[in-house]
Amino acid sequence: MTDIWNRLYPYGDYLDLRLAVDEKGDYVLQAKTAAGKWINVEGIASGGERSTAALALRIAFSLVLTQNLSWLVLDEPTHNLDKEAIRELAVMLKEHLPTIVEQVFIITHEPLLEEAASAFLHRLERNKAEERPTMVITEKLY
Repeated sequence: MTDIWNRLYPYGDYLDLRLAVDEKGDYVLQAKTAAGKWINVEGIASGGERSTAALALRIAFSLVLTQNLSWLVLDEPTHNLDKEAIRELAVMLKEHLPTIVEQVFIITHEPLLEEAASAFLHRLERNKAEERPTMVITEKLY
């Protein structure tokens, strides 16, 4: 999960991520601060940091549970992320994740994630004012 976190998180205040067990026996997601202290993500980290941590955890679980992970579907993965984090996510999805996963499908309303597309980009467009049907616009990017 360390490698995934470092590829996803664009800032230097949290250096690592782990899933730990607290004193009650509950699983907690923790981030390592620049000072080396592990803190619980819930209640401390911002919404964007929690979203990034949850995404890193989901990707890590996918890689562990599926020996030959060939595709990954991400539905609105940019919730609570700022523009810089979205740009970093797009880079990770385009340049790093394909070394682990053959195909990544992203469902999003975020135009900045179009930068993550490397093969095909399918955009759904509809003119609601003229009550037109939804059109699929496909761009071949390779």
